[in-house]
Amino acid sequence: MRKILGAIALLGYSVVSSADNAVMPVMVGGEEDLDACGSVGVVSGLAPRGDGFLAVRTGANASYKLVDKLLEGQQVLMCSTSADGKWYGIVYAPENKDLDCGVSSPISPAQPYQGKCKSGWVSGLWIKQIAG
Repeated sequence: MRKILGAIALLGYSVVSSADNAVMPVMVGGEEDLDACGSVGVVSGLAPRGDGFLAVRTGANASYKLVDKLLEGQQVLMCSTSADGKWYGIVYAPENKDLDCGVSSPISPAQPYQGKCKSGWVSGLWIKQIAG
């Protein structure tokens, strides 16, 4: 993750300190011979009596702004991991859409995701890796 945060700084991006406006971009790529997002996951294990969704946030902890909600069974592309390994930077197609998110081939150097799909950060507790 230090490598990813270093890449963010080198590219002129920064993590805003105010929790209300903070944005930690999801970084993709970095390896010339690997897919930009190396794993596929699925939202899994949400508590039936809980909120019923997995919060997608602008950064890698619960103090960042909620920007979307994923449902049980939704597939995501796992692209980055937080420094503590508890949060995943993900890319995903909007619900009921079958889009090519542009991360299934190498991208070098690492860069913030700017494709046509959605991106954000989710707690790794509720993502089950299914490929990659």
